[in-house]
Amino acid sequence: GQGIINTDDIPETVVVTQRNLNRALNGDTVKVYLYARRKSDIFEGEVLGILLFGAAFALWLIVPFWDRKTARGEQNKLITYIGIFVIMFIIVLTILGWVA
Repeated sequence: GQGIINTDDIPETVVVTQRNLNRALNGDTVKVYLYARRKSDIFEGEVLGILLFGAAFALWLIVPFWDRKTARGEQNKLITYIGIFVIMFIIVLTILGWVA
């Protein structure tokens, strides 16, 4: 169980051990900490965070400040749908991380 990370920033492949994947799944956009090279030509790293999950959480935090219609007593369906989508996204990723 290892993860392989390909990036345009580093010509070599980065290998991440199972314990350093931090529940990242195949296809996730992640932020990686690279360890110093050892005697081999392979980069080793650790996943620090899953970027899309962090972006959804940030969006969820700014929605109350972004939604001015609700403060006036009006209903804003777009904001409601965005909020529902973000909550469902977080729930699904939490379940996938728990199952993995």
